[in-house]
Amino acid sequence: MHLLILESTDVNPENYPDYELFLEARSHNKVLKANSLFLYQVFPGNTTQWLRILHQAINENDYSGTENLLSLFKENCFHLVDSNEKSSGNVALHLACQNGYFDIALLLLENGASVNKRDGNNQKPIHYAMRGQYRDVCQLLIEWGSRILDQSNGQIYYSTSKYTLKEFCKEYSERWQAAVSRVLKGDTEPVKEIVEDHESGKHAMASLRSRCIDGSTLLHVAAYFGEDTCVERLLKLSVDTDVLDYKGATPLQRCKDAKTMQILLKYGADVNWKDNDGNTALHMMCYGEPGESMMDCIQLLLTHKASIRKSNKKGLLPIHCAAMQGRQDVLQLLIESDPKERELINENMTKRDTPSLPFLALMNGHLESAKWLISNMFHFTTGEDVELLFDMVCSKDRNDSKMHIVNFLIRHGLNVNNCDKNGNSPLHLAVLYIENYDIVKLLLSYKAEVNAVNKDLNTPLFTAIKSSNFHGAKLLMDYGANLDYQDREGLTAFDHIKNIDDWIASGIFSDDINELLRAKPLN
Repeated sequence: MHLLILESTDVNPENYPDYELFLEARSHNKVLKANSLFLYQVFPGNTTQWLRILHQAINENDYSGTENLLSLFKENCFHLVDSNEKSSGNVALHLACQNGYFDIALLLLENGASVNKRDGNNQKPIHYAMRGQYRDVCQLLIEWGSRILDQSNGQIYYSTSKYTLKEFCKEYSERWQAAVSRVLKGDTEPVKEIVEDHESGKHAMASLRSRCIDGSTLLHVAAYFGEDTCVERLLKLSVDTDVLDYKGATPLQRCKDAKTMQILLKYGADVNWKDNDGNTALHMMCYGEPGESMMDCIQLLLTHKASIRKSNKKGLLPIHCAAMQGRQDVLQLLIESDPKERELINENMTKRDTPSLPFLALMNGHLESAKWLISNMFHFTTGEDVELLFDMVCSKDRNDSKMHIVNFLIRHGLNVNNCDKNGNSPLHLAVLYIENYDIVKLLLSYKAEVNAVNKDLNTPLFTAIKSSNFHGAKLLMDYGANLDYQDREGLTAFDHIKNIDDWIASGIFSDDINELLRAKPLN
């Protein structure tokens, strides 16, 4: 029904004819009349009750119960993990830290709990961990990015913990801040040092699952930078091959080289795992990065049974991602990998209203890839070519690819005089921007109707003049724009000129036109 979760909403039964609506009885002992229709409620009907149940499970150190509840909330009530319980102001992570429940704290963090969230007492989780002398929990929170220093004076917020724990937290926090800063600049040495220190026991981490580098684990970072030796060392330390980062992606999905990818696959990485956006590793490789082919990575994934038939939350298949990037080599590889790929794509477009491959290629400026796709029997769906044309003429970006795409569309049979819902032709919209001069000229060369009228009874010349597009207006006049045409107010296009002197001073109009312009103030 798409009702609001946290706010009240008015529900009219007439608006939901496919639903039967039931009201919750305030009394649990209500006597119903014979033959009454009622709905028996098994689960709590509002989030307040769910939150209390979650907090109860945490207080009882019920890991399994907490895990099940978080799994239940994940899709529709993900906010609950960070919600304050109304009467006490408690937050789930604060309760776990207050009791020193390390495993539950890690579980909550992995399910979206904010490490710096404040509760009803304006305290962060680490306050309770330090006060309770839970060193392992403090360490975990710092790895996840908990801030322990007051930025105004550089002192630790909390004075209730013992000196030794305060000093440990301060030193540990400083070490991590320095390491993260270096890694974010592309230096992988801190990652290697942290893994080595953990392995030797010199400075063991609270958890190798911690998303300690800008929302990513050490394994994700090592995989991203292609530090294959470091990746293997972490895997030998029993780090889960499919541990997730802040976007629900696995290390395999962060890889950019085949060697590192091969190591992860050897240790059992899930080749078809979907992140929070529904993308698999194959989606990511097909989308790729500028200047990087990644063909060897894609071939490796396909060899390990990566599915080309899994769509993301936008309904896009891996091949759609390749089309968006204009990756003709990848397009060809995917089509050849499955004889039924073309049939699948056509079916996907029909069921999900997914854009065609040529459309995606052209929308992203990849004309050559679009030509290749069309030559291989991939075509636009109904109306896509018109949408593309209007998108091109509505943009004021000046680039050659836009010009070539418009030319390609028209040469392949697109009617240059199509109109949008407001009756505007491509010519009406193109003359809005001086940057579109070449496109205006192209449209006119393909017999665009120079005196087409939109729903406001304006011709393209009106649009050009209202936009002070001198050069566009001059071009329209050269192609026969009607200077005497009047709009519904009885005004000609010239009547809409705001500053006649500017138009004359432009120096681009003929003497006859300049005379008409000079005569306007006299009328």
